[in-house]
Amino acid sequence: MIDAIKRSPGKYNYASVGSGSPHHLFMESLKTEYGLEIQHVPYKGTPAALTDLLSGAIQVMFADATIAVPNTRAGKVIALGTSAARPTTLLPDVPPIANTVPWFRLAGVAGDCSAGRHAERDRRAPFDGAAANSADTGVQGPIV
Repeated sequence: MIDAIKRSPGKYNYASVGSGSPHHLFMESLKTEYGLEIQHVPYKGTPAALTDLLSGAIQVMFADATIAVPNTRAGKVIALGTSAARPTTLLPDVPPIANTVPWFRLAGVAGDCSAGRHAERDRRAPFDGAAANSADTGVQGPIV
């Protein structure tokens, strides 16, 4: 993706779920780090952004796994990377973004508050089917 954008400056657009969202800020960091010329198209949420991605109006989007996994499995989009620290069982052939963008792992760790947010829920109501249900619905982190 980085090479394609560099070869055709200004040709590509990327969606975010809104200005200032983590999706937007990560792409802006990529633009700065790699000198990319790609236009930001902010949306008021995922549905409109996904519609434009599927229609080809935009070419790049960071999406949560619950949106990305079903569309990737159906062949509607191509997943280039995941935000997981290691390869995920949801999309085993899709590498972690940090394999290509080393600082992504640091940014993800520094900004990840989900462990603390979910600690109480996990302590209160653990059950054996949780991991399977999460994997089936794609709850493992954003996918590019």
